Amino acid sequence: MKDVSLIVNNGEKIGVINPGDIIVRCKSRTAFKKKKADNVETFKWTFDNYVKSNDEELDLLIPELNKQEVIFLGSIISHISYSNCLEFKNHICLDLDDFIDITKICRTDLYSTVKSLMSKDILYQGKNSRGRQYYINPWLYHKGENINKVLKSMFRHYKVHSRGNVTWSNLNDGIPI
Repeated sequence: MKDVSLIVNNGEKIGVINPGDIIVRCKSRTAFKKKKADNVETFKWTFDNYVKSNDEELDLLIPELNKQEVIFLGSIISHISYSNCLEFKNHICLDLDDFIDITKICRTDLYSTVKSLMSKDILYQGKNSRGRQYYINPWLYHKGENINKVLKSMFRHYKVHSRGNVTWSNLNDGIPI
């Protein structure tokens, strides 16, 4: 049996301290933050081309994907636009031939990979006057600070792994469909 210490507040058990756990007092933490802030020079990033990833969601999703799907997702990150459309820097949308060039996945495998990612609500295929458009699910990757409610409707059936596999349309996240 391992040694465990109980944490008690006014006679009520509120937690346990397990072997290897440490206790950090608020005063110590505050002093450490102040010392760190005083001794470390910081600067603000001014780049506009950051893509954010939802690490919690990706950690739960990636074990469910095959090798080509993981390669695809890792390869297209730099092509995510502010609308989550996959496109070149000149705003021309990527097509399947572009995906082949970017991911280095053979044509047959790429078609099945894209189809599979669409069936899992990770990719969405739309259409405009110039052809097909592909969008990446903003639960995985997003550029900018805002998520358009149209994106939520595109991926409304996506089961959000980090929220107990509830479909996005059933989440109360403040974004209407």
